[in-house]
Amino acid sequence: MKVAELENGQQIRASGSAPTEALCPVCRGKVVLRKRKKMASAIVTYFWRHLDGKNTKCSARWKLG
Repeated sequence: MKVAELENGQQIRASGSAPTEALCPVCRGKVVLRKRKKMASAIVTYFWRHLDGKNTKCSARWKLG
């Protein structure tokens, strides 16, 4: 997911300057900031990811964007 929330409810976009942890706006579970490098490119993409094995029923786990 690209947008998560801070504890005060403020939305935060995944980026290199974002904090390392935030909350999922759907289930309020903890998410961590991750990054990946696109294949054959120097472009880095940031995204929020639920903790492994946590909040597996959250609909935000399966949405792109």
